[in-house]
Amino acid sequence: MSRLNIARLLVQDRRFEAAKALFGPLRESLEIKTPERTEELEGLILATAATKGWPAAAAICKGNIERFPDSPWMWLNKAWIFRFVGDEEEYRQVVTKVLALGPSITSTNDQHVPVEIAALGPFSFSTEQVNQLDSLVQALEAALPERSTDEQWMGYRAIGHLHLRLGRLRESLAALEKSASKRTGLDPYLLLIQAECLRRLDEHDKARAAFEQAKSAIKLAEPLGEEERFLPAWQVYEQLLVPRETQALLADTPPKP
Repeated sequence: MSRLNIARLLVQDRRFEAAKALFGPLRESLEIKTPERTEELEGLILATAATKGWPAAAAICKGNIERFPDSPWMWLNKAWIFRFVGDEEEYRQVVTKVLALGPSITSTNDQHVPVEIAALGPFSFSTEQVNQLDSLVQALEAALPERSTDEQWMGYRAIGHLHLRLGRLRESLAALEKSASKRTGLDPYLLLIQAECLRRLDEHDKARAAFEQAKSAIKLAEPLGEEERFLPAWQVYEQLLVPRETQALLADTPPKP
C-alpha cells in the first residue's frame, strides 16, 4: 500500500498527527520533480494541504495550471480548491481554459464535468460561452437517460447548478428534482444548491428548510480547526464553502411575518 493511501486511512481514523508525519516526507519527495502523472500531482496537492494548508495547495494548483489538460478530474480539483481559498481569478481561468478545450476532454463517465466546473462559482459568461454551455447541456441531457443512475444523479445536478448560475431558476429546480430522484438518500450538496435557488425565487421558508436539511446531513461540525486541511478537495468545497455561502445568502432573508 502506498504512503498516500496509508495517510488517507489515518485521516479516516482521525489520526491526524500520524497522517501529517507521512504527508510531510511524501510532499518533500513529490516536490523535487515535475509531476509526470495525475496521481503524482494529486498526491502533492493533498500532502501540501495537509502540511501547509489549502492556500499552499492552491499555489501548487496555480503553478501546475496547464498540467494534464486532458484530465477533467484535475481541472475539477483545481476549480474546487481555487473557489475554497477565494482565488476567483484563478477559478475563472480554469473555467475559461476548460471551455476552450471543449468536449474533447470528456468521455462518457465525465461528460458532466465541464458543466459542473462552470457552475461552481460566479462567472460573467460571454454570449459565446453561454451558447457553448447550452450545447454541452443539450448533449448531456440527450445522453443521460442511457447512463448509469449515478451518472444521471451527477449530470442532472450539474445542469441544475449551471441553470442557477445563469439565472434560469425554474429550469434549475426541475433539473435538481431529476437528480434527487436518482438518489436513495439525501444529497446535502444538491439541497444547498436548491436552497440558493429557492431563496432567489423568494421562497424563503422552503429555502431555509432545504438548508437545514442539508446541514443536518453533513457530518462536519464547524469549526474544524486543523482537521480542515486533511479533507479531500470536493469536501472542503461542497461541505464547508457552499454551506457558508448559502448561510450568508439566507442571512439576508427577511424574517417570517
